[in-house]
Amino acid sequence: MEGMLSDVSQVFDCFKAASTRNDLSTFSTLPSQLKVILTGFPGLPPLYCESLAAIHELTLARDIFEHVVVLSVKIEE
Repeated sequence: MEGMLSDVSQVFDCFKAASTRNDLSTFSTLPSQLKVILTGFPGLPPLYCESLAAIHELTLARDIFEHVVVLSVKIEE
């Protein structure tokens, strides 16, 4: 699971960098990829399984969704 967290963190870092550069093409394609990866996290609802990684999974998911909301506002979706 630790490898999965680092993988999604790297994609999320690319997502944040694209946001900073206003690279809307990259910024628009990564949310789908991130959301698919998040479905494999057992620490997220509806599967919620208590684990050492659950806090990190929940925090990372929250951060991702907050940035996706910013994207939605930027592209006026």
